Amino acid sequence: VITVDCGTRDIEPIRYAKSLGIDVIVTDHHAVPEIIPEEVIGVLNPKRKDSTYPFSNLAGAGVAFVLLHALAIRIVEREYSTLSPSEQIEKVHEILSRYVDLASLGTVADCMPLVGENRIITTLGLRAMATSSSNGLRKFLEGREDSIEGNADIIGFQIGPRINAAGRMDSPLKALHWLLASEERADSLLEEIEYLNTERQESVKQFTQMALESVDATKSILFYTHEELQHGLIGLVAGKL
Repeated sequence: VITVDCGTRDIEPIRYAKSLGIDVIVTDHHAVPEIIPEEVIGVLNPKRKDSTYPFSNLAGAGVAFVLLHALAIRIVEREYSTLSPSEQIEKVHEILSRYVDLASLGTVADCMPLVGENRIITTLGLRAMATSSSNGLRKFLEGREDSIEGNADIIGFQIGPRINAAGRMDSPLKALHWLLASEERADSLLEEIEYLNTERQESVKQFTQMALESVDATKSILFYTHEELQHGLIGLVAGKL
């Protein structure tokens, strides 16, 4: 199991996985506690005190991408040993270019600062999205009048919210299936996600209005609860308030 964006604190689940004979590699970017899982192949987290990695603000997707980079170097060294060093570098770049669009998606959607390595990942990822191996992503961007390249807002305000809406209103697997869909299924899955996104927008608007009508807005702290407010919408409504 290779985790993405989680695992640094998950000592018991990883210990249980190990008891079943499952090896675990953790890739994460969250704050590191004093005690981290030991029964792992490795805990890759640039926020570790002993980390020598030069950039600490990678997204979870960015850390996974760095692992892919290291694996690609090893694979090319082993499988393409007859190539020249410059040709080997080109081969590594070829492998990374297939996945940099997803790394940029995770970087921007997780609201990471677009500086340093994050800026490079995002720039290259946006450039690669028009020819993405994800049918869902590529078809979503087809025929757009505004330029994709250099426009991180497309992820932050269009793609990211739709992916998040699937998890907030139904199941995150809906978004995963859309990103991995065949060309034939991509459109119908996007329709489902569009519906969930619209439902999410309407629900947030409704609960925000209800909250504003019931709380005392002169107070410095507002408390509001409703038994029908979905768990995935609480943060969005609180943000609106």
